[in-house]
Amino acid sequence: MVLTLSSYSESPPPVLVENPKKKQKKGKRSAKKSFCKENTEPAVTKKETKMYTGWDICGKLNRDTKSIYDELHKHILTETELRMNHFPHEGYKPWTQVAADDCGRQCVRCGEKFDIFNGVYLSASKCNHHPRKPAFVSGVRLHGCCNAPAGTPPCATSNHHVTLQHRPRALAKTSSRRHVRKDLQHSVFSLDCEMCYTTDGLEVVRVGLVNIDGLPVYDGYVKPKGKILDYNTMYSGVEKSHLQNVTVTLDDVKTILSGYIQEDTILVGHALNNDLSALGLIHSTIVDTSVLYADPRTPSKKTALKKLASYYLGLKIKDSASDHDCIDDARATLQLALLKVPATVPMPFSEQTEQQPAAKQQAAEAYLWKHEQRPLVEIQNFDCRFRHETFDFCQQAFGAHKPLWCIIQILVVILRI
Repeated sequence: MVLTLSSYSESPPPVLVENPKKKQKKGKRSAKKSFCKENTEPAVTKKETKMYTGWDICGKLNRDTKSIYDELHKHILTETELRMNHFPHEGYKPWTQVAADDCGRQCVRCGEKFDIFNGVYLSASKCNHHPRKPAFVSGVRLHGCCNAPAGTPPCATSNHHVTLQHRPRALAKTSSRRHVRKDLQHSVFSLDCEMCYTTDGLEVVRVGLVNIDGLPVYDGYVKPKGKILDYNTMYSGVEKSHLQNVTVTLDDVKTILSGYIQEDTILVGHALNNDLSALGLIHSTIVDTSVLYADPRTPSKKTALKKLASYYLGLKIKDSASDHDCIDDARATLQLALLKVPATVPMPFSEQTEQQPAAKQQAAEAYLWKHEQRPLVEIQNFDCRFRHETFDFCQQAFGAHKPLWCIIQILVVILRI
């Protein structure tokens, strides 16, 4: 049969018939995908790990760790200063502590009274407040949150009142160990904690500890005992997603810190009394930059770490909640403390010759060449041992009288020739 053009055009076009079983499977698969999308919680984005560069403190200051430790030890707080700045001690009772059976609280933001009964928040009103305290700007007190003058109606509303008051907390004293690891002898650490408001007051939710080179040795989140009322993200940088699946308790953190901090360890911090009180630690070897850089006219008034870091270090910290990091605060505090450690000066001539026997000849030659203008060839023929001993004795005896000291040097050189 010959297929013509007309017969081909009159034939019906082919029809694609779908398999009903495949269509049914496809419908089930799409329904399953849509169900998973609707019921799956959004994934928590983890914060990227920061890379912290170490500081060669010993190299920059031309000192060893023991020498830096001794210099910082001159600035530790005395027993009186520890009591004046409300650092935890034996028999310590903070003003924020209430009786174990007391359920009454007062909001630290708006001043309203509410109740915490067996760890349960009880209040029918909301908290109307200004997130930031007023400060003087061009002679006018303005709130940093809304730039409104002090006394204006609150600009923020929260579902919960918050308080600093809490029930009695256990305190633990840092131990004194007879045998300490060599790398922890004469050690210096900087500590900073972030806190949030819970039904048990202000509790620690993040702890950061850095060593003398500015490298973090511990950085972790902590699960608070009370129910969280406010994450205090504006000041702590901690969000709800950061504390999900966190099982580390405060007791675990104290056990970890006890491996680094002993009784003689210098602990650096800014307003460290608040951190130690929240941690429940008693430590007396403290260098507090809020006291170290306090105005002598008003020692009770403490300057914020942000201002000190900007003025002395040129660093911008705590610019926003997203950039806030307790490790950055601890590093800035450590830098402020290390500014009080002077760099070493060249050692006296006698100490150089005692500690560097191989360099005695070079040191003596350079000294005589500078003061006597004698050829080095003639100086090399001298009895170095006798000359060094004579020079050391004369320098100690007549070092304060420069003319007499110069005459004695010339006589010694002439006699030895």
